[in-house]
Amino acid sequence: AGTAILLLIISGGISSLIIVFGLRFFPDLLKGFNIIYLAILLVLLNGTGILIPVPFAIMRAMEQSKKYLTSSIIGLVFTVAFTFLLVVFASRNVLGVLEARLLGSIGIMLFVLHYLYKNIRITFRFNEAKELIKFGIPLIPTLLALWVLDLSDRFFLQYFRGLSEVGVYSLGYKYASIASLPIVAFSLAWPQVLLSIAKRPDARKTVGRIFTYFILVTTFMALSLSIFSKDIIRMVSTAEFHDAYRIVWYVALGYVFYGGYIFASSGIYISGKSSSLPMAVGIAAVLNIGLNYLFIPHFGMTGAACATLISYIIMCLVMWYLSKGNYPISFEFLRLGKIIGAAVIVYCGCTLYLSGVSIINIIMKILAIIVYPGILGIFGFFEQVEIDYLRRFIYRGKK
Repeated sequence: AGTAILLLIISGGISSLIIVFGLRFFPDLLKGFNIIYLAILLVLLNGTGILIPVPFAIMRAMEQSKKYLTSSIIGLVFTVAFTFLLVVFASRNVLGVLEARLLGSIGIMLFVLHYLYKNIRITFRFNEAKELIKFGIPLIPTLLALWVLDLSDRFFLQYFRGLSEVGVYSLGYKYASIASLPIVAFSLAWPQVLLSIAKRPDARKTVGRIFTYFILVTTFMALSLSIFSKDIIRMVSTAEFHDAYRIVWYVALGYVFYGGYIFASSGIYISGKSSSLPMAVGIAAVLNIGLNYLFIPHFGMTGAACATLISYIIMCLVMWYLSKGNYPISFEFLRLGKIIGAAVIVYCGCTLYLSGVSIINIIMKILAIIVYPGILGIFGFFEQVEIDYLRRFIYRGKK
């Protein structure tokens, strides 16, 4: 671990230099910003983003799931809370988003610092460093591309639509990020589960089945958040931020496909060949910049959210295609399509017919969530084995 930290510090320095010098190529997009302050923010964010995964990786290796999940939730709560304070109340807009993310990262670091100190000794082993460098060099452009994918929409929004729309968009985005909680929980358990089944004869089919259930859970979470987004955002924000709910569905669904990207990259980590990662993320980042440029002038923050969703879909599909050469997985594409299709039907129905904010509509939305599994049943999603298992589970619950 000590060798890994030293290499992370070096890679952080390199990527920070790339960020600082890269800002010089976007003078029009960054007009109105204090470039020095922006560069400091981005460098600090880059540094914390590189170091924070270390204690989380140790927790995961030691199977300390409660500590891992608690730390992740604390980080999310800090970031959402600071976003509300800096974007909604202090009107910091783009800078507020970056500042909130940095403060959230610092909160996580403070929470896990003692854990890092107790479990890591700074040492350097050349053979270990050689293997880490071989695997880790492609991760540097991957990290930078993920940054572009995650943050470029705010800068385009400010340039084309103004600061006020950035604030509304950021609030909706942070609300939608709650959909990432199942992904956080999954990322903790998945490496150990994957390694335990990777050598089984039916491993590829089993991994594909697990992926189907994973998408079902994350899609259900995204659907639930989206359906109630208008009601919740109106309760917790002032009038000028009420339109933030408009982007929640696209961003939350984007997180579902981001989870799909993590799952599709399983073959990369089993084979130890990380060279495909920057290609998948890089294509998505370049596409995201182009879509933001095309969509935002005409559709504003909804265009930015759609650009995010499309980019994550492409990143997931490209990762799946590239990973086939390392560890092909038997994905159940028809069942996956039924999961997304049923969610789209429920969301569109609620958007068209339950757009008002009232107690009756809230009750109807709850019923719509309950109906979602029924629509999956009508689509023929559930197999007989799964139906029998559910019957036995319900029967045991009644006893």
